[in-house]
Amino acid sequence: HPWNSVNVGPKRDIIGEFRESSRKEKVPFGVSSHDDRYLNWWKTAFGADKKGLKKGIPYDGHMTKEDGKGLWWEGLDPADLYGLPPEKRTPEWVKQVKENWEKRHKELVLKYDVDFLWFDGYGFPYKDYGKEVCRTFLNNDLNQNGKFDKVVAGKMHGEKAVALDIESGGSNKILAHPWQGIITFGSWFYKPDKVLKHNSRTIIEMMTDIISKNGNLLLNVELMSDGTVPLEQKPILDDIGAWINLNAEAIFESKPWKIYGDNLFSHLKRNEEGLLSEVDLEALKKQQNKAHFNQRTIKSEPFGFDEVRFTTKGDILYVFVLNPKEGEIKLKSLGLDSKYKVGKINKVKMLGVSKVKFHQNHKNLIIQVPDERPNEYAVVFRVEGAL
Repeated sequence: HPWNSVNVGPKRDIIGEFRESSRKEKVPFGVSSHDDRYLNWWKTAFGADKKGLKKGIPYDGHMTKEDGKGLWWEGLDPADLYGLPPEKRTPEWVKQVKENWEKRHKELVLKYDVDFLWFDGYGFPYKDYGKEVCRTFLNNDLNQNGKFDKVVAGKMHGEKAVALDIESGGSNKILAHPWQGIITFGSWFYKPDKVLKHNSRTIIEMMTDIISKNGNLLLNVELMSDGTVPLEQKPILDDIGAWINLNAEAIFESKPWKIYGDNLFSHLKRNEEGLLSEVDLEALKKQQNKAHFNQRTIKSEPFGFDEVRFTTKGDILYVFVLNPKEGEIKLKSLGLDSKYKVGKINKVKMLGVSKVKFHQNHKNLIIQVPDERPNEYAVVFRVEGAL
């Protein structure tokens, strides 16, 4: 495609440079694609202002290659960038656009040897053309490595070869196949005037909820123009990193339990204390039944002190207390008579601390949450004997 970052703009192979940096730091390298919006979203370029000083003056989509003489884009054709005017688009031209899209995306995944391919939008881009790109990407991985190590993610429901993507939110239940929730601090790119939706607490809460349901959190970092992390966001990332390092054994390679949590919807139950209006309560009830765009944010009602999430690894059960405070919490799901067939618990330990006091009876597991905890965010208990 003639309008690329080496010919125009920074005149640098941006994808290649990111790949080299990723390989140097030994982190997986992913790319995102939004380009199937081209045929519709870019039609705006063929319009004009409806009022004001430039009313009726055509936008850039109507320009021709001749208009570029003497300018920074001399020699390039705007029709390659914006497409043909809508009235000139034929089925043959649309087919050519989709074929070109397929060729460029095969080049993207093969030439740059990406580990992770993420699609925006819903369904496979351009349907069978998008499927062909994914087939090429995954089969190349299998042929090169003898197994599937690479991942395609997108909003494709029921596709076992693709990790389901849930934007700005998460599943409201445990899903059978791995999926991911994606969130960002405020915008998908850095905007200094944008109020942040998330802080350390809310991102840790989102991550905990997501992994308890067989998911993975993808957190977008809003880089500055020079590639550095904004100063106001760096402490948040440091907090998250410290929390993950402390609780790594309950996170990495973990799997969901039979249920994702206990004492659920504690923020709704607090309405009994008169803390929520009926309007707020109804909004929260609607939110809990959504997937996309149902994320908890800084403005969300806090979790109750006893609401928890679960993960497992082998015969160990991990209990994440989302909003801990000193005192007892009772977990009905871990009582000896629980319908989840729980065993006799013989040891409970808070990660980062020594043993804690606990008692299991027929109705509940009762854990004494201590006042002194490793950090101010969600705490994790390692439970032995339950599974």
